Amino acid sequence: MTTERVLTMEYMEGVKVDNRLYMEVHDISTHEVSKKISKLYSEMIFFRGYIHCDPHPGNVLVRKGSEGKVEVVLLDHGLYTQLSEDFRLTYCRLWMAILRQDLDGVKRYTQLLNGGELYPLLASIITARSWDSISKGVSWHPFTKTE
Repeated sequence: MTTERVLTMEYMEGVKVDNRLYMEVHDISTHEVSKKISKLYSEMIFFRGYIHCDPHPGNVLVRKGSEGKVEVVLLDHGLYTQLSEDFRLTYCRLWMAILRQDLDGVKRYTQLLNGGELYPLLASIITARSWDSISKGVSWHPFTKTE
């Protein structure tokens, strides 16, 4: 039971998501971990609009489940946020514009998200890609050495 003065916790098996050596030794595919985390956060952001706001490596564990499949475990559920439906849909449209190389759409949706004229910066931050790569099409433009 959790109250104002009592916090109930549960121990969860796993290692921090940044422990690559452990994953290699225990035959846990880092590619599979990346896919699962991407799917997890895409579901939260794009479909649910309810987001875990503290995803540092200490709060994201990786383990093999009982059937040997890779599992991602989120810890510390004390900080979440609920996106408004308008924000969630606009953010979805921003990502679609980025993926479609629709630079006018990137500008329009960034402005709707109150990003003003900083659309190249926002697109670069959320994709971890350069504006040049975004302009050329992130879906088919390979990562550069500086990225």
